[in-house]
Amino acid sequence: MKSSFLSLILATLFLQNVNLGTDPYLNSIAVYACERITNSEISIESLRQRDALGFLHKRGLEEVNKSLQHQKKMAAKGIKGFDYDGYVNFYLLQSCPSFDRLFERIDIKHLDNKRKRVKYIELHKFSRDIMQADTVDDLNDYFAIQNQVQIHKTLQPVLRKMQELRWDMSLQIFPPFGNSYSYELIFKDVNDLQHTFEISVVFNKDGKIGGLISNEYTKDRPKPEEVIETIDVVPAGH
Repeated sequence: MKSSFLSLILATLFLQNVNLGTDPYLNSIAVYACERITNSEISIESLRQRDALGFLHKRGLEEVNKSLQHQKKMAAKGIKGFDYDGYVNFYLLQSCPSFDRLFERIDIKHLDNKRKRVKYIELHKFSRDIMQADTVDDLNDYFAIQNQVQIHKTLQPVLRKMQELRWDMSLQIFPPFGNSYSYELIFKDVNDLQHTFEISVVFNKDGKIGGLISNEYTKDRPKPEEVIETIDVVPAGH
């Protein structure tokens, strides 16, 4: 009986193409979301944000309590706020191939600029594909042809290290700010907050990635502190 029940679960997951990670709670959310997205009679792309969020939340007090317990558990590790959202979203993007359609409807209100919004979504997909790539060649569609060799050299050293932590990563993406032209992708190890991977991405005018810088930081090799130069202005006559 147990064997047939297990076979049914595995068959269901196969049909939904769900990839299970190491977090039992988020696995259950991924299975639930994939099922609802797959069986939806409404176009996912036409959903309002509140309705899209409903695809992630099961009904009933028990599920609400599980959600709160999970957030408290992660908060005890220091993963809360944007870090917690980044962990959940990145986990679900990897677990449920259809989740990117839902992700486009939720949690991106803070980007008013349409171009930045499009890049924000694309970079989440790029980050997901980094975790699933067999080689850097599998990511070539993202890269400008003339820059592929250099980008490969930059990304290859950290690719396997990042993939080993794929289910324990919180991802945050920051758009260009001030005089910067690069998007910043920050991957945090939820089991060691001092262990991070940072990838700076610059797009060409054709929309392809033309430049990429990757760095890994740890407790023993922390990120260098930025030096801010200041100028003391002495008033005339002093």
